Amino acid sequence: VFLTIDEVLIFLGMEDAWTEGDTSASGLAWELLGEEPPSLPIYGKPPVELSHEKFSEALATRVSQSKMPLEFSADEWKEMGVEGLRIHHYIRVELGSGVVVHCKPKDEQALVTNRPKTYSESFSNAGCTLCRYCKHLNDQQLKDEVKISRVGHRMMLLEQFRFL
Repeated sequence: VFLTIDEVLIFLGMEDAWTEGDTSASGLAWELLGEEPPSLPIYGKPPVELSHEKFSEALATRVSQSKMPLEFSADEWKEMGVEGLRIHHYIRVELGSGVVVHCKPKDEQALVTNRPKTYSESFSNAGCTLCRYCKHLNDQQLKDEVKISRVGHRMMLLEQFRFL
C-alpha cells in the first residue's frame, strides 16, 4: 500500500514525467555556461542548440569585452530577429582563436510559476502529497489543478487511485 503520491508515481514509472508549461524566454538576459554545451534537461526538455549567426556575434562581442551581465534591451533583442526562443535553448559563441563558449537564456522570475513542473512538484503544489488525499481526485481535477495534460497518465493515476 502506498502512503505518498511519490510512491505511486515511481510505481507507475512517472517519477520523471513533467506537466506542460510555458517554456518561452524573452532573450533579454543570458547566462555564460563555459566551453561545454549544457547536457542536462531543462524543465524536462533536452537542451537544443539555437543557430543564429547575428545573435551569436552580438554575444561574442559582449563576452569579449567582459560586458557582464549579458543583457540586451528590448529594442536590441527585436533587432536581432530571433524568434521562438525557449528556455531550453543554448547558443554556441565563437570568441576567436578557436575559443568557443556557450550561453543560455536566463530563467526569468516572472515566468517561473508557469514553467513545467515534475508531477511530484505539481501534486505538492495542489496540496496532495499523501495518497489519502489524492485518491479522491477526479479526471478534471488532475487536468486543471494538478496540471497533468496527458490523458493516458491521468487514466493510469485514476486506475491506481481506485486501489488506494
